Amino acid sequence: MNKKKMILTSLASVAILGAGFVASQPTVVRAEEAPVASQSKAEKDYDAAMEKYKAAEEDLEKAEAAQRKYDEDQKKSEENEKETEEASERQQAATLKYQLKLREYLKYIQEKNKEKIAKAEKEMNEAKQEEDKEKANLNKVLAKVIPSDRELEKTRQEAEKAKKNIPELKKKVEEAKQKVDAAKQKVDAEHAKEVAPQAKIAELENQVHRLEQDLKDINESDSEDYVKEGLRAPLQSELDTKKAKLLKLEELSGKIEELDAEIAELEVQLKDAEGNNNVEAYFKEGLEKTTAEKKAELEKAEADLKKAVDEPETPAPAPAPAPAPAPTPEAPAPAPAPKPAPAPKPAPAPKPAPAPKPAPAPKPAPAPKPAPAPAPAPAPKPAPAPAPAPAPKPEKPAEKPAPAPKPETPKTGWKQENGMWYFYNT
Repeated sequence: MNKKKMILTSLASVAILGAGFVASQPTVVRAEEAPVASQSKAEKDYDAAMEKYKAAEEDLEKAEAAQRKYDEDQKKSEENEKETEEASERQQAATLKYQLKLREYLKYIQEKNKEKIAKAEKEMNEAKQEEDKEKANLNKVLAKVIPSDRELEKTRQEAEKAKKNIPELKKKVEEAKQKVDAAKQKVDAEHAKEVAPQAKIAELENQVHRLEQDLKDINESDSEDYVKEGLRAPLQSELDTKKAKLLKLEELSGKIEELDAEIAELEVQLKDAEGNNNVEAYFKEGLEKTTAEKKAELEKAEADLKKAVDEPETPAPAPAPAPAPAPTPEAPAPAPAPKPAPAPKPAPAPKPAPAPKPAPAPKPAPAPKPAPAPAPAPAPKPAPAPAPAPAPKPEKPAEKPAPAPKPETPKTGWKQENGMWYFYNT
């Protein structure tokens, strides 16, 4: 009694229709004839309860039938007895009448009364015909098949026994019916759990299609780009969430179908192996072990699917973009970084420095230029400090390398205090 495929198909279709008609083809849950796993415990319990209920009903029906049979046989016997008595009385009356007419006829013969002889003969013949008719009717009544007294007594005893058992049998029938109803509720609940994933899949497919259509309509609208983006963002987030859940449910559902088919095939092989004496024991043990492993895997997959169905549709992909604000801690440091970009512009000061080759000339040059530097206060890169380094490189005399270390010393350069950059030269 495995109705899982049929129920999944019908209820998934109902879910699609209930969610609303969509232009695209709905997902069809395959219900072709395929090997299915053995019955669940709830289904087996239901079948066992139904068998007991039917057996109890049959026992009650037999007891009631025995009582009805006795009542019917008793009625037949009484009716036949009455009918026989009446037929016998009519036959006796007809015989008596014939005998009287016969005597009258014989009397008239002895008296040689020709006129009365003819009349008496006619009446005698009519009486004879009536007697024959009643005899035939009596024989017909007696020929009817009715229970004998012995048979009637046996039926009576069976009826009395059945009558005593009927209350107990009715009680058993009622108890069996209650067990059937309870088992059916469990089966229905089990089937509802099996159908829930397929119904959810159908619902998600419909919602995904609707969201995709809404996004398409937004993209094709004449609205401004910033308006479109504002409308698209929440819909796209919802669409991504539903697609992720749909994919997860479809993967688990497909896995369950595969395991279901594998288990059914393994059980067929195991049954064939058990009925074949030529199959080695280790082979049977291997089949049993594999079947048990697959069943455990199936139970886990079903539990995972149920859990996935019940999980709230939290936007899974949304958290990924959310970390974008994370760079904010780094923002304070880089924030001044982009601003110092203009600061390097004072660096061109070294370029005139090579023109006057004397080393002291470049030193006063940077001194006046840093004055404008404070204007772009957030100049984090003290990179301009190394800028004077290239100045000594063009100076070929050996004496000129001496000023090179001076810019590298901390006595001259940029310094940050209280969030502001300052140029110092000591």
